[in-house]
Amino acid sequence: MCGITGIIGPECARPDIEPTIRRMTALMAHRGPDDEGFFFSSEAALGFRRLSVIDLATGRQPIFNEDGSIAVVHNGEIYNYRDLRDELVARGHVFVTQSDAETIVHAYEEFGDRCVERLHGMFAFCVWDSKRRRAFLARDRLGKKPLYYARSGPNLVFASEMKVIFASELVRPGIAFDGLSDYLTYRFYPSPETPCPGVEKLPPAHTLVFENGEAAAERYWRVTKLAKRSGSRKAIEEEIVGRLRRAVQRRLVSDVPLGLFLSGGVDSSVILAIMADLMKEPVKTFTIGFDMGPRYEEFEYAEEVARLFGADHTAMRITATDFLGALPRIIWHLDEPVADSATVPMYFIAKLAKQKITVALCGEGSDELFAGYARLFMYDFKRHRAKRLLRMLPEFTRGPAVQRLIQAYLPSYAGKIEFLSRPIEEDAVTSMGDYFTAEEKRVLLTDAAFHAAGGKDAYRFLREYLAAYPGSRYLDRKLLVDLAYWLPDNLLIKADRATMAHGVELRVPFLDHEFVEYAFTLRDELKIHRGQGKYVLKKAFEGILPRHLLYRPKMGFPVPLAEWFRGVLRENLREILLGERAARRGIFNPEAVKDVIDRHIREEKNLAGHLWILLVFELWCRIFIDGEPYETMQLL
Repeated sequence: MCGITGIIGPECARPDIEPTIRRMTALMAHRGPDDEGFFFSSEAALGFRRLSVIDLATGRQPIFNEDGSIAVVHNGEIYNYRDLRDELVARGHVFVTQSDAETIVHAYEEFGDRCVERLHGMFAFCVWDSKRRRAFLARDRLGKKPLYYARSGPNLVFASEMKVIFASELVRPGIAFDGLSDYLTYRFYPSPETPCPGVEKLPPAHTLVFENGEAAAERYWRVTKLAKRSGSRKAIEEEIVGRLRRAVQRRLVSDVPLGLFLSGGVDSSVILAIMADLMKEPVKTFTIGFDMGPRYEEFEYAEEVARLFGADHTAMRITATDFLGALPRIIWHLDEPVADSATVPMYFIAKLAKQKITVALCGEGSDELFAGYARLFMYDFKRHRAKRLLRMLPEFTRGPAVQRLIQAYLPSYAGKIEFLSRPIEEDAVTSMGDYFTAEEKRVLLTDAAFHAAGGKDAYRFLREYLAAYPGSRYLDRKLLVDLAYWLPDNLLIKADRATMAHGVELRVPFLDHEFVEYAFTLRDELKIHRGQGKYVLKKAFEGILPRHLLYRPKMGFPVPLAEWFRGVLRENLREILLGERAARRGIFNPEAVKDVIDRHIREEKNLAGHLWILLVFELWCRIFIDGEPYETMQLL
């Protein structure tokens, strides 16, 4: 893993372009603490920070083709680089390093823009073709590696992190209000949106060509095979184990120490079982938790599975003080507001792991392939039983007057009835974003902010994406939306930033694109069976992992925000969200924010997720809009 940046266009002829690119590159030193490299011409300037993982001796970037006319800066790993290298050598290409990045240069020479179709791995890169005077940028299929870009007149600016684009001084930070409205719905910014006007994320599975002052993005991959395969469950279980084993094996290629983030849940335990079988030395495993009791840690289960496979295990507990003390630094690393509180434990587990390893594997991605989220367990119920139950209710109970009475006196039932009444096709789109509703945003936002947001449909990106899958099955639609937006724009952003903050490369075996394509050919009943998610994955590993580990309730990375916001962090929360600085922004109505805080503290409803959305956004504004140094921010 590394950090890349660059400017393409006439701006590169400026006499101060070199110090500009060096300044931009230095902002990513945490992504690549081992080395740096640069390229300068009158039309292109590239910067690179390196985290040495493969070919420690000769893998410096930028890397060039034989005559120096094509250069690449690359962030990530190409897992099939050895096979691809052999093919390219046979076609006459000459390699001068053992680096996986060099395969990109020669693959571009040989296959042109379709070279991305030959790459197996996680990547974000820029190829500068000086003869054709064009830049070719690409991001991997699932969005594991980030890539931001912006236009400034006839120039293109790009970087692994958005803050680096601001350091070019060609683009300045601001607030994109249409994106803010979407953030309040999802708690993240769906690609290509970012919080700043003029800056975009290149979506996963896209390339971007910048030529003659024009930029054109194009999708090069999507899941296309949704037809369900036949075969016995036993045969499918064996194939899952074999395919996942190959995915893990590809991700064990490293010239530096590697290990595993272990929660003790199904996904990371499955990866540990495979790693322990493939590796000669004990797997180094790491677990994080909070000092709030067993509801907020999985130490017992993680230690059990670590002992089972002879792992070298390390665990750590963090406190509310640790949490709040690290928060400004974490938000600076995040670059954009991503209000997933699991970012914090991910940050601390990466910090812990860096003491022993440079590369970590994790179990991310399984839930999006095998229907592991509780919100998907309602699929069977809603699909097969809910309509019958609703038909049993008298017609008058579905009228607006009765609905208002239920909302007023039985609010806990109102949401359930609305969920069951919603058309199942619409539910596939809307269930991913369920934080601030359109009505709540109208109250929360000031008139000026509300009108600036433009009233766009928050689900427009999801509808456009699913339009490519007419007639697809309900569960496929739910999982496809998660794969296209929830995964890259929330889970993988937080994972990249939290780990790269400490110079740790994170690898995700479940998101091997061939394994992803395979998972979408599995029948619905193999994923959700009698209210049990990830059914066939658990069955596949029954003989390898204990049943009580496989079938215990999912925890994820639980963070005690609800308790902290009612207790030790209550006054901090009020001070930040209701203070003069927040009010001066003119974005949120103070009375509406106070109402959200008060309702949570009175335990009328758990609104910790809503408050976290507002808190993260305000702290982001202080750092990126106000310019307050995160190093000096005192939240305690």
